[in-house]
Amino acid sequence: MRISLAIILVSLSTGFINFVSAQQQLFKNYTVNDGLISNTIRKVFQDSKGFIWIATLEGLSKYDGYAFTNYTKANGLSHNMVNDFYESKEGNLYVALNNGNIDMVTDDKIFSKAVRSSAVVNCFIRMPWQQVIATTDVNGFQNFTNGKLIKPAQGLPLSTFYDITILNDSSFVATSENFIYIFNRNYELLSKILVADNPFSEIKVYRDSENRIWVASNRGLKLVKEFASKNIKTSYASLPAAFSIAPLRQGNINDIFEDADGTMWFATSAGIIKINRDGSQQIITVKDGLSSNIVNSIFQDKEKNIWFGTAIGLSKLVTKSGIRLYPLENGVSSNDNLYLMYPCMKNSFLVGTSRGVELFNKIPGNVSSIRMSNDEKIYGVIPKTSPPLFIGSNGIQTFDTAELRFHKTALVKNYFTGNIISDKEGNFFVSDLSRLYFYSTKTRYKI
Repeated sequence: MRISLAIILVSLSTGFINFVSAQQQLFKNYTVNDGLISNTIRKVFQDSKGFIWIATLEGLSKYDGYAFTNYTKANGLSHNMVNDFYESKEGNLYVALNNGNIDMVTDDKIFSKAVRSSAVVNCFIRMPWQQVIATTDVNGFQNFTNGKLIKPAQGLPLSTFYDITILNDSSFVATSENFIYIFNRNYELLSKILVADNPFSEIKVYRDSENRIWVASNRGLKLVKEFASKNIKTSYASLPAAFSIAPLRQGNINDIFEDADGTMWFATSAGIIKINRDGSQQIITVKDGLSSNIVNSIFQDKEKNIWFGTAIGLSKLVTKSGIRLYPLENGVSSNDNLYLMYPCMKNSFLVGTSRGVELFNKIPGNVSSIRMSNDEKIYGVIPKTSPPLFIGSNGIQTFDTAELRFHKTALVKNYFTGNIISDKEGNFFVSDLSRLYFYSTKTRYKI
């Protein structure tokens, strides 16, 4: 079996995560083969107890960190296509289904049609004024209060709204098939903007930590100019330079998310686009471990793992562990065997592979070769030796950090080392295929 990982570095400090510009991400993928109810993911949600809920086209999955529990029409769910979730203060999970029903899950039990509904609910959101609003198909906005949907007086009562986000303490933004609308808290229309002249376009809207309003559709990414007041026409602003790239301007964008570190993530039909705070960009696809290039939704859990719902399963980006993968493209000469990782200088590691030894500099994230004789390998370092002694295919050697090269010692040469053990005084035992050697601080013994 070929191992695809070249080098994995585990950080003991958060600063180590950001050093490499060409790094790959580390994903854990889940599909129906792992117990997921369906591979087509629509939305991901985490409840107050930490459980992950996955909305799919074919049912509902609950993930407890170890296994999936699935709900479909076969075991009580009133419809298989799930649109959204809302958790009440009492811990009841309301599940909006695409046939207009709203089921409730409590203690893993499903209460079918728990909420009387006359419309298909697409999305829930809690507003700063403590009102929970539901967007619906052809029934405008509905207030969700005490487990009931109540339709308030509103400016567009028979409209279809999909996504919704908060604009400020007294207004919000909602999307339809072609427009985004700005309403005040009394559902009075303040402004609207055409997004796409396409009756099948489902538009997403997102407010980031800088209060910018982003609009995503199959016509690319747009940025709304700062809203001034009622009756003043709202328009679009130019995209910031870091975001004005073809995959965002012209791509089919399905979701937008800003993580806890201020990084912007865009789910597209051609992979994930990541824009860091410094403006650097990265496109992440199946080549980087993503389960599918068609990404529908993005969610960050309480442990700062980021989940991507795709057309072929669920991908979890592990961010808390500080693990990053460095492939051959970074200059590593082999991805088959990794014998040695030794911190020889500040920000640098010696990396021993089946093709020799290289110096890995973790700040730029690149690798440079160390001068070695043909086929020479370094397998390890003898603990508690100073200067450090390295075991290799040509015996025991030292490493010159100024010249960046190894030097042979007068100790045992040309043997394959099996095991090494040392004490705090620097004495150590070394074995090869047929002998055991003891080295004291002054002399050598063959046993």
